[in-house]
Amino acid sequence: MKKLEEFEIIDIHNHVFPEKIAMRAASNIRDYYKLPMEGDGTLATMKRLSGPLNIKKYVICSAATHSDKVGVADDFIHNTVLSDDQLVGLGTTHADFKDFEREVERILEFGLRGIKIHSEFQGFAIDDPGLDSSYRLIEKYKLPVLFHLGDKTSDLSSAVRLRRVMDKYPDMIVIAAHMGGHVQKEAAEKYLVGQNVYFDNSEWQYTMTAQEMCDMTRRHGVDKVMFGSDYPLNTALTCAKRFYDAPFTDEEKELIFSKNAMKVFHID
Repeated sequence: MKKLEEFEIIDIHNHVFPEKIAMRAASNIRDYYKLPMEGDGTLATMKRLSGPLNIKKYVICSAATHSDKVGVADDFIHNTVLSDDQLVGLGTTHADFKDFEREVERILEFGLRGIKIHSEFQGFAIDDPGLDSSYRLIEKYKLPVLFHLGDKTSDLSSAVRLRRVMDKYPDMIVIAAHMGGHVQKEAAEKYLVGQNVYFDNSEWQYTMTAQEMCDMTRRHGVDKVMFGSDYPLNTALTCAKRFYDAPFTDEEKELIFSKNAMKVFHID
């Protein structure tokens, strides 16, 4: 059995913010979810708290809360990625954003590897018609989309809404965070498990036992689940230790810790 430190890890779910607003942004996340916060939203803390892990890449994102912030968010992620070769960046879009055709050209030029959408924080539903122009281009250019999935007080990011998008854009590369929406497990099982969609396994610990998470992963397909921490809520170290202790084989852990993400995000 391999030790945790021997596994190469790609953490596909990290929110990072400019230092001048990071603590405020992290506090807003903490207050919204009413959960303890391990990080402060800065890149430096994210890396420092990873401890002895063998992190190959961190995938970072910053979803635009308003349509006029899409370009600003993409510029920030691009510039942050340029500063550190351990980073892979995701761009963003918004339901009210009218010029994604030009923005997707910048995203591709920047070398960003996908898109992040967080409906609750951005204020629209996953299947909002305003996103159709973005989805058509995202599908065309085969940009993976990491969706926040599932919420206790809202259905903006529900599994049924995501399934509508998947049915409409069947060639889009979709990643449903939080095991397809762990706080709405029945919907995740009904609409997403076993379908042509990737999951990340962030936040499972709040609603599942390790055995339940393991069983759900195998029902869905071990080749379609990736490791994610959802920093700054959690650190990669905390999440990696928790996942490592789950009853997977070493081969399954290798797929989830890094190999699946290498394929999805074209990481060498």
